[in-house]
Amino acid sequence: NEISPRQGPLRMREFTQMEVEHFFLPGDEPGLSNSLKGVNITLVPAKGKKTTTTIGKAFSSGTLGSSLVAVHLARAQSFLTAIGIPSEKLRFRQHSSNEMAHYSSDCWDGEVHTSLGWVEVVGVAHRGDYDLSAHGNASPKEFRVMVPGTEKETEVWVPDAGSIGKEFKGEAKNILEAIKDVELQPGFVVDGKTLNENHMNQKTVRKGEMVYPNVVEPSFGLDRILYCLLESSWNVEDEREWISLPQDTSPYDLLVAPLMTKDGLDDSAKEIFAKAQKQGIDAYYDEAGSIGRRYARADEIGIFFSMTVDHQTLEDGTVTLRERDSKNQSRISVEDALGKVRR
Repeated sequence: NEISPRQGPLRMREFTQMEVEHFFLPGDEPGLSNSLKGVNITLVPAKGKKTTTTIGKAFSSGTLGSSLVAVHLARAQSFLTAIGIPSEKLRFRQHSSNEMAHYSSDCWDGEVHTSLGWVEVVGVAHRGDYDLSAHGNASPKEFRVMVPGTEKETEVWVPDAGSIGKEFKGEAKNILEAIKDVELQPGFVVDGKTLNENHMNQKTVRKGEMVYPNVVEPSFGLDRILYCLLESSWNVEDEREWISLPQDTSPYDLLVAPLMTKDGLDDSAKEIFAKAQKQGIDAYYDEAGSIGRRYARADEIGIFFSMTVDHQTLEDGTVTLRERDSKNQSRISVEDALGKVRR
């Protein structure tokens, strides 16, 4: 039921996931920093009404029961709005008890309102110690970690491979494998064989309290985020259509376009284009068609700034710099224009 290609990029056979596994010791969950407490967010708790508040107030009121879940909700909110998802179309909905995964103590889905309804784009789940304890119970490997400050010297029994091999011969290999990660004591029985002090040695080691770390997992669906970003950024005004992306997520920083491809305007535009690239500006050069059509093409793919090189450029070194959404144009020097575009 998770795959339905008829829904385009929302449910595909292949998709791209971005995840963070944030581990921490039980009882030592990272706190919520002051810089994140003021992040505004819309929450839909499983029990209660939809509310728009700050992360700090949501945590202090108990709406968010985990400080680390609060941290990652704040970061998810900040990330999604920074790339261009409108905050008024974004909410975080808490799972109800009948949809919560059995291993999670809390889970919130970031959802964006689209023409198809609310679309989940990110989930933040508090998974407790389920992941590592499940691995630890099924594997001979150690997945626990030592709690800082609990380490001390203690005497432990370790197997004497020579003694075990001498007495049990062909069975020794299996016995040693079976007791590899076992806390031995004289009288330990393995495969019907009793190991006593003659089969072990005492050794002084430093040991401490061992625990399974807990984990909070933010998981982002990149394909869905891209779809929601494009849909929410698409604008139509009379015959004009454009994608209103922030400069950070627009495909290019700048369109460089000569007014026409004669009188040296194209050569000058190419020189400015090369200068822009040397300054780290992700520029795009277009000389095909009328300047109006080139503006329209740039708008349609979300290019934030457009620069026009005309005959006045050859006279005084100024260009026309146009901002995509407002269509405002200013006449400024090439250097000032590149400085304004440069992030």
